[in-house]
Amino acid sequence: MSVSKSYASALFAAVQAEHLDAAAIEKIEADLNSFASHLASHAQLRAALCGPAATSAEKSAVLTQLASRLQWHPMTLKFLDLVNRKGRMDLSTELARGFARVRIEAAGGVLGILESPDPLPDSDVKQLAAAFSQKLGKQITFEKKTRPELLAGVKITVGGTTYDGTLKAQLNRLRDKFFETSSSTH
Repeated sequence: MSVSKSYASALFAAVQAEHLDAAAIEKIEADLNSFASHLASHAQLRAALCGPAATSAEKSAVLTQLASRLQWHPMTLKFLDLVNRKGRMDLSTELARGFARVRIEAAGGVLGILESPDPLPDSDVKQLAAAFSQKLGKQITFEKKTRPELLAGVKITVGGTTYDGTLKAQLNRLRDKFFETSSSTH
């Protein structure tokens, strides 16, 4: 089990032990995603929280200020403060993903990855999730990723299986078929 999944599992166990409702769990997950996003997009914040210059107490003070400003759930602050004390702030993105995965799996679902060249409307994501849920017999929730190099279409990975309907993949298959045909005629 990876370090980030261990932390995410511990957080989920703590959330369950506190008997938090679904809204609180969603808030904690949103807080973790927001924190990971802030950390990724603000170099100074990342340097302050992930670098060696600040002490653990100084980093804790920064987290407390962020919690107040971003109105985090108290459990989010407790968790991130623990992560800080353990020197693992650099795992913020993995922790957010891990918590989402653990929460979804606890509910009997599966977290899949949906990649597209442009952001997809929520209605399209819901339709794809419903179709894959029906196909696989489990509730599927997608983590969305934007990858412009895919050109068009979508690439979906669920449970280790990839369904690649991107233009890039189609062009690669066409190229491979062309070379296969060309080499067999010579």
